[in-house]
Amino acid sequence: MEDIGHRIRIFRQENGITLAEMAARTGLSPTYISEIERGKVQPSAKALRKLAKALNIPLSHCLGSDSLQQVIAQKLKWARKMRGLTQKELAEKAGVSPGLIGQLEMGRVSASFKTLERISRALGVSVCYLILDREELDELVASLNPELRKILTDPRVQVILGSICRLNDEQLRLLLNFIDVLSNPRL
Repeated sequence: MEDIGHRIRIFRQENGITLAEMAARTGLSPTYISEIERGKVQPSAKALRKLAKALNIPLSHCLGSDSLQQVIAQKLKWARKMRGLTQKELAEKAGVSPGLIGQLEMGRVSASFKTLERISRALGVSVCYLILDREELDELVASLNPELRKILTDPRVQVILGSICRLNDEQLRLLLNFIDVLSNPRL
């Protein structure tokens, strides 16, 4: 129950939706939604469908097949190592303690949305990346149009996208300016 509620809260907050707005979109009371998000009540299937629809996400994104903490642990550790950061370096960039990073990577604790947001920003990834498991990502990719799906599943494109994730702000701006020049040549 806590994983379901935690996922719903993360998606809601990442989209900038207040509890009152979520209530208006779903017809559920803000109190009930808050209790779901805190893991105090188990939502009905009908309520989950309403929440997923209001968040514009598949129902499976609310449910998840693995424990949310384990998904975050695996993704966090992988993303940190791919960027060549130690737990201490990531903690400093995110403004959290190295012990918290270690506990998160072992799946022993769960973090608040604000903490996950700071860590994801330090890693250059979205919070959704940290909480979606592989099966959910496959489902998300499957929902894309065939041309875009083909491009994104090409291993060469995945290597390039991975490289882009490791760029700092200045390098990313330079890359985006280069892409703009290529796509909009001015004589």
